[in-house]
Amino acid sequence: MKIRFLSLICAASVLGTTTLLLPISGSAEEDGTVTTVVQMERSKALAYEPENEITGEIALIVDEHPIHVNITMYSSEKPVVYYDADLTAEAGSDLTKYVFQVDYSEYPDQSQLSQFQNLYTSEYFTGTYSSCYYITISAPDTKEAVFEESVLVADPHSDASVTGKTRYTYTILFDEKLEIPVTSGDSYGDITDGNADIFRDITMLWKPYALGDVDESGVIDMQDAYLILLYGSYASMNIEPDFEINLDASDTDGDGKITQTDAFLTLVYTSYVAMGSELTFEEFLASDLRP
Repeated sequence: MKIRFLSLICAASVLGTTTLLLPISGSAEEDGTVTTVVQMERSKALAYEPENEITGEIALIVDEHPIHVNITMYSSEKPVVYYDADLTAEAGSDLTKYVFQVDYSEYPDQSQLSQFQNLYTSEYFTGTYSSCYYITISAPDTKEAVFEESVLVADPHSDASVTGKTRYTYTILFDEKLEIPVTSGDSYGDITDGNADIFRDITMLWKPYALGDVDESGVIDMQDAYLILLYGSYASMNIEPDFEINLDASDTDGDGKITQTDAFLTLVYTSYVAMGSELTFEEFLASDLRP
């Protein structure tokens, strides 16, 4: 079984609307694995928060599989998206740790809770909160692989159980043989010296693809070339296709677009295969046979 590893370390709270990167803090090597640390720029939603109000962090450790992360705050007012980012490993690193600074959830006067339409609690905290943070983690190459969870960040000034930081840690495995898109275990953790550390194990489906096999039938044939051509025609007319193809597998020339060139290369490759060629698509593209 091929397992792909992604560890997502979360010490949660709300974050801002931009996802610009600050310079990489540094890198470390352990057991031959190089991990690069990138400090994310603080969200604009936290621009006026003093440093002592930033009592948590969300750190995502990403391997070769890209992930998409969204963090949205839900309160008595309208939802606010704090972070919405695509993350991939930095070049030259086995793992990349992206660190987000965060603050705590809104802790209202506990005697006035009836004034709020939505209230949130956690088994780890003693108080009831009027806002929560909704985290969505998804695998862009597998549409169905989406994990969502609402989390609280304890107010260290008001909550009796947590007087320091709140940290959520999600460890994610990618498994191409998973029968359902996402499975997750129960959360677990403890509170030590006033700091909450909460963990959850998640497994996501990973769908590997072969370049040119856009319908994922297991073979590259004229049907794939036709689908690429058809998809490109729809896109050129700004029409949403009424069928699905694997877009990564369709971009055969690697230019980030689905065009007639991709369909043409696929058609030429299938012609050589029909004549007995045993080259992979990648080998074909690197050879003198490529037109």
